[in-house]
Amino acid sequence: PQPPPPEPRPTSAPPCPPVAALASASPPPASGSEAPGSAPGSAPGSARRARLPFSAAEEALITSLFGSLGFRQRRPRPWKLMLDTARRDAPGVIAACRSAVDLKDKAANLGLLQRADADRENGADAANAPPSPPPLPPPR
Repeated sequence: PQPPPPEPRPTSAPPCPPVAALASASPPPASGSEAPGSAPGSAPGSARRARLPFSAAEEALITSLFGSLGFRQRRPRPWKLMLDTARRDAPGVIAACRSAVDLKDKAANLGLLQRADADRENGADAANAPPSPPPLPPPR
């Protein structure tokens, strides 16, 4: 006999809402080709995810990881790295249904991307930039 599977760990992350059925509020499509639960004019079988607001803990974690992972200097910014790091270092804070694109969008809405770009333009990252090479000797 095999031992029972381990109990799932309780998490503090908000549960992911079910997929929203957008067609429920609109009249049925004229042609029967569109899938139930999809928006008129969208691809068959596609549906939007229900909106899940970010918690204050999620916002704080995104802000701290943006700075600690060096996203101010790094181009392109690896959002998947941020998502994996958040799930590894702070399990249960980021909702399971969040994607790397969700983190990128939230960082933009928090103004992190604009501040990082402004810092780069103003030379605020000069202390974190790699040292410049020594000047070349004058030609002989």
